[in-house]
Amino acid sequence: MEDIVNSYLNSKNELMLFFDCNDDYFIRYMQNYDWRIYDNEGLYFLNYWNDNTKIDSIIVRKKNNPLIYEKEDYTMVIAIDCVKIAFILKNENRKYT
Repeated sequence: MEDIVNSYLNSKNELMLFFDCNDDYFIRYMQNYDWRIYDNEGLYFLNYWNDNTKIDSIIVRKKNNPLIYEKEDYTMVIAIDCVKIAFILKNENRKYT
């Protein structure tokens, strides 16, 4: 199990280095979705869809700039969407109260 976790973390670190950004984001690869970015009175949104489902996510801004990273054939957008997060914790560090 530790090899799987380490492999994931190493791949995530390489991905963030590729886009030259921080590594504190949940990542979702959406290769089969159509998408667009649009500005609505200074708020930036990521609109993505697959089949008949369309979702709008609010793009996060830092220093008033939307966090959109374009590199070669890919774009990474940091946005707020309703997501579930899996926390992977080491059992030996568990503290009982």
